[in-house]
Amino acid sequence: MVFYICCNDLSLNSYLSQMHDFDWIKTFLFFILEETGFKSCVRSLTPHYMVTFRHGTHLNYVKDSTVVRVLLISSGKQYDAVVTYICEEQDYVILKSNEEVVERECPIQQCDVMKRFVVCGFTKGLSELNFIRGTVYSVYPFVYENNGKQYGAFVYGTARTSLGDSGAACFGTYGLMAINLGTTTMPLKHHNEAISEAAVYSSNNYMIPASRLIETLWNQGNLLSDHIMKSVMWSI
Repeated sequence: MVFYICCNDLSLNSYLSQMHDFDWIKTFLFFILEETGFKSCVRSLTPHYMVTFRHGTHLNYVKDSTVVRVLLISSGKQYDAVVTYICEEQDYVILKSNEEVVERECPIQQCDVMKRFVVCGFTKGLSELNFIRGTVYSVYPFVYENNGKQYGAFVYGTARTSLGDSGAACFGTYGLMAINLGTTTMPLKHHNEAISEAAVYSSNNYMIPASRLIETLWNQGNLLSDHIMKSVMWSI
């Protein structure tokens, strides 16, 4: 398996080096091979539970009925997983495998403003894993509407993500910070605010914090280790 770093900025290489041996990240990275031939990002949260996005090709998923085949990015090893939870408002799906897909729970890192992260996805629909650098831009709850329905709340990042990065893991130096869900334009502002902010505003991606996904597992009655629950409580 070949891994590409999708950036000509040496600062990304420097940041990845700070993450020590990032082979530990690849342990938690999976994908679904869609009928179209594209790969959809899946991330493990615990030995049995994984998460992916809800929109697009995953709108036909049915809770407790749909079974998908997930593949480990680093080796291609395959597992069957059933859809156990769907969150329409926050655009994610929880999958469960009866087999252990990883040996341990994914470490969680707090999603704070100005924290740097790397998006691990299939940028622009490429078949190989790509890494895109970003920073948490704002944790102020971002909500949007589509066809009269409200979605969110999400947090902003500055990563220039694209097609293929939906559901991609956003890893900080020490753990999973968030799951990428899409891109958004500059938020609506009053005229004067827009003028002053436009000069410093950059394209954003929006994400759901990993701690919220762990809370969902806990609220669904899944037993989690004290270590990961302490990480979640620290992130709230």
